[in-house]
Amino acid sequence: MAEKRFRFRLDSLLRIKEHHEREKQKELATATAKVLSQQHELERIKSETGQTLDRQRDCLGASLSVPQLSLFSRFLVRLKKDHVATQEILNGLKRAQDKRREALLEATKERKMYQKLKEKAFDTYRKEIAHDEMKEMDEAGMNSFRLRQM
Repeated sequence: MAEKRFRFRLDSLLRIKEHHEREKQKELATATAKVLSQQHELERIKSETGQTLDRQRDCLGASLSVPQLSLFSRFLVRLKKDHVATQEILNGLKRAQDKRREALLEATKERKMYQKLKEKAFDTYRKEIAHDEMKEMDEAGMNSFRLRQM
């Protein structure tokens, strides 16, 4: 007897869910890259602020003119504004990253649900095949018994 092949009725839907999950992974990776980039920018601003303060302290030992002090002051104010703006952008990017992570978790749950259904359907298929094989062996055994009885 020809053995029937396993066919999962929802296989196309499972492939769609897998594709959807991969897309969500890519979106999360993009969001994470943006967060990391913004964090590096924030670190650069902090470093520049520290270097500027160090230069200002070094120059305080020497005589500084009012325009030089004003220049340091304006530059530090601009760095502070840049820091605040970068921090706000970073917070927004982190919120977007969290949303992408949640979307990925949801997509993964959906894919796993269909994967579980496929596994259960395959187990049922294997049990049916085993049952059919057992029936065939029983039938062959009965036929053999009948032939010996004749």
